[in-house]
Amino acid sequence: MAAKRKSSQSKSAPKTVECLRCHCRFVGAPKVDAKTCPCPDCGHYAVQQFASERARRHFKIFVASCSLILPPTLIGFGLITIAAGCTLSGLIGILAVVGHLVVATRNTNLDIGANLKRANALIDAHQLKRISAGDPTAETIVEPTRPMRRQFATVLVMSLCVVGIVSAEVLRRANGWVRNDPIFPEVVGPGDSFTVYFSDINGGNYEERNTDLEGLRSLGGIWEGTASVKTKVDAGYANIGIEASTRSDREKLEGRRISSKKEQSFTPWMKGRVSNSADLAWRQCDLKVSLGIKYPVRSSNQGKDASEVNYQFGTAQRDKDISLVLSSPHAGKFYLGTALIGGLGGSVLLVICSYAMTRSSSLQTA
Repeated sequence: MAAKRKSSQSKSAPKTVECLRCHCRFVGAPKVDAKTCPCPDCGHYAVQQFASERARRHFKIFVASCSLILPPTLIGFGLITIAAGCTLSGLIGILAVVGHLVVATRNTNLDIGANLKRANALIDAHQLKRISAGDPTAETIVEPTRPMRRQFATVLVMSLCVVGIVSAEVLRRANGWVRNDPIFPEVVGPGDSFTVYFSDINGGNYEERNTDLEGLRSLGGIWEGTASVKTKVDAGYANIGIEASTRSDREKLEGRRISSKKEQSFTPWMKGRVSNSADLAWRQCDLKVSLGIKYPVRSSNQGKDASEVNYQFGTAQRDKDISLVLSSPHAGKFYLGTALIGGLGGSVLLVICSYAMTRSSSLQTA
């Protein structure tokens, strides 16, 4: 027991800190870390000792920058648009870059008088104790120039990552591509494909709320759809070759027993593809999208075999009017590709660089 008490006391005992400039030795109170306190003789912070505290500040920014995974997740679930995701990720990236730069360039030895006042205040409050006086004329500080150069290079790479994150939205605005909020991706041109989701989550910008398809549930989330598109271009109807397709679980619905006993919610959707004709660029199309849905639901009749699930088919029909403004040919592919490569890749690289800042932290001294 006595040995355990001695070991615990030795672990909790405050460590003595030696100033690298004047070699003054001082120690903090039990709850005060002397590494983060200025020297009571020369007023300078201990460079190497303070680096751990500085690394902790960088780590906090790194943890906050991990929220960059949130916008792509929200886009994947259809909760926000690509434009909103790029803007949100760009703001998070800018804050991370500025935060790391402020911590990396902060000079705590700029105002020596203020540092001496803080040290004397800590001594008067019995939170800091001088063990041995130092020599204020000594100059034995090792400047940490390499870590600072490495950190500035990392911040530069992080700034380029922010440019990549917002590159999709910058590209859209520079080319004048029109956003179509009810579909994914928002930018569509001749030769592009798009997806229409029939739910409030993914179609929240529709003029008419989709109420009859809320809460659709089927056994195992299985469903089958029949999609069709009627097109009205400018002032009259025309066939611009928009092909419609949707999910098909016909093999599971016909001739095969459904093994799942659990009903799961699902989101109906349909895909459309615009014909690759340059004459359709920058034209407005009014689409009338029709989707017929067939899905299995549990039957009230119980089968003889407990492992067999009796089911019956439910059906739903939905028609939706969508105003689609086409951009330049294949604009949607460029927009989506830039968002994936620049946005997602830039976010991942920025988080990696943010973690690298915690590994090479240092403090610039006067």
